[in-house]
Amino acid sequence: MSLLADRIAVVTGGASGIGSGIVQRFASEGARGVVLDLPGATTERPPGWTLVAADVRDDAAVVA
Repeated sequence: MSLLADRIAVVTGGASGIGSGIVQRFASEGARGVVLDLPGATTERPPGWTLVAADVRDDAAVVA
């Protein structure tokens, strides 16, 4: 069994850089989850991962 099988992760800033690496690593360990990044960000995501456009500095954007 993978280390993160059946776990859900939320990665902020996951569309690029270190965040993207974290998403890839978590996915390789069996996790699925949500990538939060600024509106307009695009990225290739592993299966089971969803990209949500939200500026985490803005409470209303995160709630929406």
